[in-house]
Formats: sequence, C-alpha cells, structure tokens
Amino acid sequence: MERAFVILVFLAFAPAGPAQDKSKGKPVRDVVAEAIVRKAIAAHGGRDALAKHATVRFAIKGTIIVGKTENPFTGVVTTSAPDKYRLEMEAILDKQKYTVTEVVNGTHVKSVRQLGGLPYAELSDAERDDLIASAAVQEVNQLYPLLEPKRFTLKSAPDEDVNGKPAAGVMAVFVESKKEVKLLFDRETGLLVMTSRKGLGPGENGPVEVVQDAVMSGFKVFDGIKVATSVRVRNDGKPFMRFEVTGYSHVDKPDPKLFETDG
Repeated sequence: MERAFVILVFLAFAPAGPAQDKSKGKPVRDVVAEAIVRKAIAAHGGRDALAKHATVRFAIKGTIIVGKTENPFTGVVTTSAPDKYRLEMEAILDKQKYTVTEVVNGTHVKSVRQLGGLPYAELSDAERDDLIASAAVQEVNQLYPLLEPKRFTLKSAPDEDVNGKPAAGVMAVFVESKKEVKLLFDRETGLLVMTSRKGLGPGENGPVEVVQDAVMSGFKVFDGIKVATSVRVRNDGKPFMRFEVTGYSHVDKPDPKLFETDG
C-alpha cells in the first residue's frame, strides 16, 4: 500500500538510448516524430499558450484500486517546470484517513505520510529516485520542449488504437538521463491520449517494476490550452487508478515555499 499514491505523477521513465549518427556522434533527427509533436502542440493550444503554463495547479478526484477494493481520494497537484512538484492528497484506506504531502525540487524530496493520524512508512531509495524522475515529466506534458534537441531525442514508435481510434506513436528520450516514455497522439485530432512507460507500482512485498499506461480523454479548454480531464491508469494491463481533473489553472507567480524540501 505504501507506494499507492506516489504515482499520481504517473510518467516515470525506463532506460533507453537515442539513435546516433555514427559519423558525427549526434542524435539522428526523426522528422516524422517531430511532425507528430508539432501537430500536437497546435492541437493543445499552440506553443505560446502552452509556455504560459510553466507552473500549473490542478485538483483531482478519483479512486485507486487495491485488490478488489476501490479507495477514494482527492488531491491538489502543483508542478513547475522543469523539476518541481508538490502533491497534497487525502484518501480513505481500510476505513482510515490517509494523508500525503510530497515535494520534489530537483534531486531533493520531502514526503510526509500519515495513516489514522500516525506517521506512515518512509519512502524507499527506489521510490525517491522514481519520484524524482517522475517530476521531470512536466516537460513532456508541455509538449513544446520535446522539440529541443539538447533536452530530448524523438523517434517514431508503433501506432496503437486508443479509445477506439488510431493513435500515432512517438518515443521521447531525455538526452541527459537516457530515459524514455512512449507518447500516443490521436491521428485525427493530434491530442495526447496515452503514455506508456516502465516505473514502480505497488506489490505484495513492496514496490515492483511495472509497465504503466495512462489513457486520457475528456479534453476541455483551460486558460487557452486543452487538458485531459479523465485519466485511467493501468499497471501491467490491470486497472490501477482513475481520476478526474476538477480544476486547472496556471500560476503566474508561484510561492517558492511550495517547493521547499528542507534540504
């Protein structure tokens, strides 16, 4: 159970290597993948509108599935590009109140969790590393940074059907960390409708590696950009979490204290 809500930032990454031009040692540009991303940027509102959302706050409400039990939760997530993240969440687990405050600022992490008013298990080293990696994904969600070759290498990936419609595949690889996430964009609308990656999920004896897919739908316009308001998450193909975005806004001047980690 201790891993359950770390994954609300649900795009972590698995190691991968970008294609290389052996003659020059530089990543090879994939113009097809770049074209798909450019279409997505336009579909979600355009670069200028997306760039306004360097810092965003959104409220969520949903359930997380443990065994056959659906556990309700609510939360507020604040992200600030490129590597700041804050989660404040409240849930009911085994008829007890479970609260979480998690903050990531670069390589620094703070996690305060309580179950029934008592301190709950601290993050393992693997969970801390996974949470740090996950916080970086806000760049992917902004879309336009994907076209910066010093940050990402893009390569075409197999298409898939998502929500009953064909979706174009793009693999995005962080140049520095060599970690990747598969992105799937609706062929007709250009919207980002699914992500797939390897990360940590809850297991019987602690966190285990899983393939985690997040399927997005219910797009609405907030502050000039299109945002998915319904998200379904699967771990190794099994339902794990679903939530709705109940509020979304960009933050012009975020309070630095939001991302303090005490070191």
